[in-house]
Formats: sequence, C-alpha cells, structure tokens
Amino acid sequence: MASAPQALPTPLPSPSSATEFNVVVTASIPSGERPPTNAAELIAKALPRIIFRHTINEPNIRIFLAWFTLPSSYADLATYLPHLIGGNPGTYGLQLTRKVPVHGIVHLGIVDSPGQGFTLMKKAIKPDLGENSEDREYEWDYCNQQRTTRIGGVGWERLPRMLETCVDLKRVVRIAKDMQPTIKNVNIDVVDTVKPTYPPYHVYYASLNAYSCSVRKISMFMYTPMEDSSANIKVGVDVVTAAIEAYVNDLTLSGEGGF
Repeated sequence: MASAPQALPTPLPSPSSATEFNVVVTASIPSGERPPTNAAELIAKALPRIIFRHTINEPNIRIFLAWFTLPSSYADLATYLPHLIGGNPGTYGLQLTRKVPVHGIVHLGIVDSPGQGFTLMKKAIKPDLGENSEDREYEWDYCNQQRTTRIGGVGWERLPRMLETCVDLKRVVRIAKDMQPTIKNVNIDVVDTVKPTYPPYHVYYASLNAYSCSVRKISMFMYTPMEDSSANIKVGVDVVTAAIEAYVNDLTLSGEGGF
C-alpha cells in the first residue's frame, strides 16, 4: 500500500494578485525502490530556480511539493489524484482546492511503460470511463517532427478519449521543445539516456481540463527510468520545469495568464 503524502505544514494564503500561478508537483517512485537521499531536495530547489526566470509580466509562481511512493501497479495514484484536485479534499492532507486556486498539477513520475501513465491519468480525471470505453489505436504526430507514430501497448488504446480534453497538445509540446536551448543537457522530445528497450518517444506531455473541480489545468510529464536515479530525477525536473515555463509564458502572451 502506498504511503500517504505528507501534509502541508500550514494553511495556504489566498493569492495576492491575478498573475499568481499555483502549481502542485507530485513526485512518485514505485514501492520497493528507494529515491536518492536528496531527491526531494533536488526537486524543491530546482523547480523554483528554473521557474522564476520569467521575464514576461513576472508571474508569481508558487510550487507545492508532495512526495510519495506507489505500488508497482500505480493503482493508488488514480485514487490519489482526485483527492488532490477536489474529489474529496483533505483525505491526504493536501486541501489545496479549498485554500487557494490550484492552476496546475505536475506529476513527475517514473513509469514502467508510458501506457500506465495515460491510463492512470484517464482514471484520475474521469474515473467513470470504463476499461473498455472506445478502445482503439491513435496516431499522434508528436513534437512537430513530420512523422506519425502508431502508438500501441497497455493503456494507449484509451488515448483518443483522453485527448478529447487536451489543450492543444502538440502546440504546447512544440513550445517546450523550442525552449530547449535554455535547459542544459535535456532533449525535450526524446531523452536518450533511458533504457534502449523503450520506443523512441520517452517524454510525454498532456495538459488536460479537470472535471468538476477548481483546478484549471493538469500537466503531466512521464519519463522512463535511468540507471542512476539521481540523474533520472534531475532530467525529469528539467523537462517538467521547461514545460511549465513554456506553458505559463504562452498563457501570458495570449492574455490568459493568471486564469
């Protein structure tokens, strides 16, 4: 059974301005594996350092970190996320949706297969979708690369239904990729340091509308494990923060910043 995420130490104050952007970062590892001793420290320090580089309207971005372990099946995350985003606030001590507007949730996850991540996200956002709801394959021309990958495997057959709530997936991925020179040693569309047995698409991004809760967007990056867990965390942090930065800058440019 997964351990409960740590509760935030104090109630969160209300946002002070319309440009405030509150992001919750959840980081997980399978139970039985141990994170590097400084994993939480790496994430906590790296996120604000990278995100606060904004120059457009200087949005005030606050990061809240929830670190927890999961069973190898990842079943508990599908149970955990609805509580976090408003399905039953307070169960795990993270009552963010009742304290401040939560504009984004980023799950920084180590997954055994990309299909697991999309499957659990589908269950978390709209759990009433059955296991056999419109199973079909989906072609996704990712990262604007003039090629189409037929995606198959566990969970991928439900991707089309999930993408019905996607906010211009390819555009956001492309923006994140265009920002790549600002992030050292990270390839946004393919992380080459993952295990070679995985298909040639290792980093996935989805910005989804949340149902019936105060969270406006849920962002999710997943990356496959590396031999060095510290390096794994570092690459994951860089990719996630690059995407958040691109996402917020894009909202600001389009006049949607601050929600």
